[in-house]
Amino acid sequence: MDARTEFTVICCPDSFKGTATAREAAEAMAAGARDAGARAIAVPMADGGEGTAELLAQAWARMAGGSGHAAATAHDVATAHDVATVDAIGRPIAARWWEPAAGRAVLDLASASGLPAVADSPDASGASTFGTGEVILGCLAAGADDVTLCLGGSATTDGGAGLITALGARILGADGRELPRGGAALADAARLDLAGLDPRARRARWTLVLDVTTPPRDAPAVFGPQKGASPEQVDQLTSALLAWCRLCGVDPGEPGYGAAGATPVGIAAIAGVDHSPDHSPASLTIERGAPLLARATGLEAVLDGDVPVDLILTGEGSIDAQSHEGKVLGWIVARATTPPSPGARPIPVHLIGGRVEWDAVVVKRSAGATALPGPMARTLDQLREAARLATLDARRGTGAGAGSEAGSAAGSGAGDAAGSTAESRRRS
Repeated sequence: MDARTEFTVICCPDSFKGTATAREAAEAMAAGARDAGARAIAVPMADGGEGTAELLAQAWARMAGGSGHAAATAHDVATAHDVATVDAIGRPIAARWWEPAAGRAVLDLASASGLPAVADSPDASGASTFGTGEVILGCLAAGADDVTLCLGGSATTDGGAGLITALGARILGADGRELPRGGAALADAARLDLAGLDPRARRARWTLVLDVTTPPRDAPAVFGPQKGASPEQVDQLTSALLAWCRLCGVDPGEPGYGAAGATPVGIAAIAGVDHSPDHSPASLTIERGAPLLARATGLEAVLDGDVPVDLILTGEGSIDAQSHEGKVLGWIVARATTPPSPGARPIPVHLIGGRVEWDAVVVKRSAGATALPGPMARTLDQLREAARLATLDARRGTGAGAGSEAGSAAGSGAGDAAGSTAESRRRS
């Protein structure tokens, strides 16, 4: 059959945290679409959180190898490197960075400084990104001069101070003594000494990948409670970050610089500090995770019409109000439902989640949604079946289009599907 006559489905979910990686979810969805007789392409996605580094590195490595759209290649080609370091509260941990090409490093801040590793003993005031800095030292020692750091999932609110001290910076109080690690100590920061900064960090090109627009001044209030911060600690950390921003020359209202406990603030302080004539200065670029990965995998080109597509399947563990702005689902729905050129048709998007809030913006803008039934122990089987049914529905011509929610969708409550049958609602 000619490819133009095949019913083509792109399966591009985020991870289902705790139950399925983005890759596992994409492959399960693709299997379900194929069960329904469709041509399916699996493109696992992420928005800057844990797991983004591996997906980005593999996509960039495939593109560097000349394989065309990275999504079309199933083989992993980026090299993984493990580094002994410490977690956010100073305990030994092994963290990983990825090498998609010579001179290039990609890592998740959460690999060393993530919240899951310290869930048993969170320390909102003292948590530090020092361990991530040690991982970056390993990248630099291996020859990397281009560092991409994905910022989601951190346990820290230290403004990247720990990270840059691992690279040789010194943060001093008014008495000239170095401050202890952790965000709370930054309230006493009086001087930033970069004389001992690793020369390789001075020359590095930095890319920070994030999924939020939160500025530093709001980071403790927005993210501190999930890191174990009490109301008093939120106030303390807010004051400390304001002082740190002043010292680093960063506007505390800068959108996105509150990501990962304001880690971009510290990196901004060292990016571009070396202007000697024998090499270019360091640089800092901020990227949103979903569109960056979509470009790397070729998904963006697909949505722009390079490949005829009949249906997009995407999803994540919980589809709610937070799934819209800056997240994978929100970005995909916005791009797919906004034709790239006059006369082009929008692509219907069906969402699949472990939990679905039916009045969420991203759900209302989609062609339909499915909430997986009951416990998530059989997530991959459930994803496969939900994808099969959504594909069959779309092939019959009932899953596309826009309008009011069908059936009892508008009048029933939001929440999880119960029992053994998935709850699916479409827009017709």
